[in-house]
Amino acid sequence: SKASAASITVPTLTSMPALLKIFDEARAREKFTDEGSTVRHAMLEYEKAILGAIADANITLHKFSEIENDLTVLENAYSYSVQTLQQEQRMFRAGRVDVHTLLDAHRSRLRAHELLLKGQVAKWIAAISIRRAFAGGI
Repeated sequence: SKASAASITVPTLTSMPALLKIFDEARAREKFTDEGSTVRHAMLEYEKAILGAIADANITLHKFSEIENDLTVLENAYSYSVQTLQQEQRMFRAGRVDVHTLLDAHRSRLRAHELLLKGQVAKWIAAISIRRAFAGGI
């Protein structure tokens, strides 16, 4: 029993600084591990946010491209309606069509102009969405 008692060392006041140093190192290691996991977690969150922003930007660019294609069709329709109106005005002056036909041509041109304006607004909104997607929602 004396041998077992001799193998057990009781910390004395002189060995306390060494024990405190060991505990401090353990706490520092634990803190470093916690900070490392916090940094890893932050990096994963950042990566997730960046990938989400890239996906949003890709979707927004695709929508913008579709809107530009639609806008081209609307511009062609408006141009056609203007030509049709001019033709109907010439025919009205020549007495070949009545006033109702001329008014229908005016209404068609106004509808085409309204759709063209709505298409232009949609294009600007899509451009703003692209900027937001690349600027991080500012």
